[in-house]
Amino acid sequence: MNNNKIIIFIGASSAGKDKIAKKITEYTNNFFCVSDTTRPIRDGETNGIEYYFNSDDEFLEKINKNEFIEYRTYNTLVDNISQIWYYGLRKEELEYRLSKGNVILILDPQGVRDFLSYFGRKNVIIYHVYADEKIREERSKLRGSHNQFEWERRLKDDKIIFSPYNLEYIVDYELINNGVNQFAQNIRFILKQL
Repeated sequence: MNNNKIIIFIGASSAGKDKIAKKITEYTNNFFCVSDTTRPIRDGETNGIEYYFNSDDEFLEKINKNEFIEYRTYNTLVDNISQIWYYGLRKEELEYRLSKGNVILILDPQGVRDFLSYFGRKNVIIYHVYADEKIREERSKLRGSHNQFEWERRLKDDKIIFSPYNLEYIVDYELINNGVNQFAQNIRFILKQL
């Protein structure tokens, strides 16, 4: 396409991926690539900014039309009701954002593999954002919809999804994100590479 970079952040729940990505877009001309999801919109979110919010039927139609580079399903629990949420990155969204400048993505390890299979490795930088479990839980509680049972399920899931085996060969840089000082160091480190 062009020589613009693609910056990918991966990390467990509440590790701080979104916060780092947003801060990078504030300091640079990088564009956040907005994924589609079927999860409910949270207070303070805007359709087309954090995500493109879809109904299940809309998302499934996009799958059938082969619009996604990658997509995932997540089993979750909301108010003790089991739900399946879809997340996916559309080809059209990536191409549009990449035509404007560097692009920032947030994916999971399998999403990264699917993305690299589609796009290749050229001009791609992948950061694994790590935070201690206790800090991640505190951050989750600050979101306002924390459910302890669901949190414990996510912790178990994250240990598998973000195991060293699943991160092998895809991560370029590890970022520890346990507090304000480390957050600032991470931002400076990333900005030097852009």
